[in-house]
Amino acid sequence: MHLESPRAKVTTLTLNKQGKEVKLDIFAYTESENTRPEAFRARFTPRSESIRRLILEEATEAREELRIYDGETKVKMEDAINNPAME
Repeated sequence: MHLESPRAKVTTLTLNKQGKEVKLDIFAYTESENTRPEAFRARFTPRSESIRRLILEEATEAREELRIYDGETKVKMEDAINNPAME
């Protein structure tokens, strides 16, 4: 995913295993009663260090509030922090 300022335009790009941008399959969904998008890699680039800190603080708070839903997903905040999809 590529975000541009000032209005954060979202494009349909994702990252492959090598971290290179490739076209995202916008029709890639799971096949079950509870349809969800298939997992994909993304890169988020904060505009400043203060924005990066704010994102991490908000993510930590959201993670605590959503902990009651653990077991519903394999994605964990710790994984996102320790293995960011960055170059």
